[in-house]
Amino acid sequence: MSTSKTLLGLAAGAAIGAVAGLLLAPDKGSETRKK
Repeated sequence: MSTSKTLLGLAAGAAIGAVAGLLLAPDKGSETRKK
């Protein structure tokens, strides 16, 4: 696999992971830090 495809896949995976984390987080960050 070429380097550009590897970087594109890595960036896409990171973006999807970030969105999933935001959508699936049970509480807001401020509430989690208080616990």
